[in-house]
Amino acid sequence: MIPDMNRRGLSGNQLKLIAAVSMLADHIGYSIIGDGILMPLWDQGQESVFWLYLYRAMRIIGRAAFPIFCFLLTEGCFHTRSRKKYALRLGVFALLSEVPFDYMAAGQVTDWEAQSVMITLLLGFLMLWALEEIRQRFHSAELLQMGVVVLFAGLSFLLKSDYSYGGIMLIAFLYWFRQDRVLQCGVGLAWMSLFLRVPQYVAGLALGFGAIYCYNGSRGKWEGKGSRYFFYLFYPLHMLAVILLNHLLF
Repeated sequence: MIPDMNRRGLSGNQLKLIAAVSMLADHIGYSIIGDGILMPLWDQGQESVFWLYLYRAMRIIGRAAFPIFCFLLTEGCFHTRSRKKYALRLGVFALLSEVPFDYMAAGQVTDWEAQSVMITLLLGFLMLWALEEIRQRFHSAELLQMGVVVLFAGLSFLLKSDYSYGGIMLIAFLYWFRQDRVLQCGVGLAWMSLFLRVPQYVAGLALGFGAIYCYNGSRGKWEGKGSRYFFYLFYPLHMLAVILLNHLLF
């Protein structure tokens, strides 16, 4: 199903805002509620039903962000004027985001055991670029395409990037089923539910794919480089804000 630019729905920038709020809720739940409140209580042998349920609710909401970012990445691969510049932006902000991500996730400046989701998105975009080159030059070459997907899935696994090979496979599914929004969302939801294997996360994933289904194909009223770089900058800056708030509170 090809998006109808004239039908009502969510614009690209509205999807970005939904993903940004979802991601912020997830990281507040993970860092401030999880590490700052729940862990000290558990260390003292205490329990808090309120904080536990709030933690779970915010982590569930947070599962909506990644599918939306992967979907927008796939759309961006087709609509960008320069794939080289797109890849460069992803690479630069992946580097800028790694220290805040490591510090928020592991409490240290460098953690080679986990890389940020920006690395996953960068690998995913490079994979899409390669798949498009194969499609345009060979028209089919399904085995070659599968080889490319396996290669990048393996790289994400070896680099230990966030969502690992599961994220790369989601991007591949969104690419392969781009002409049918129902299949995009259905296959994507089924895959991520199987990959995460946490039943309560299905609700958050469904929220994300539901927003994707409502995409109307437009960028939105707030266009231009300002909106583009705002969302790139939001990723490292919101993690720095969460880290600072955690230190101020605890």
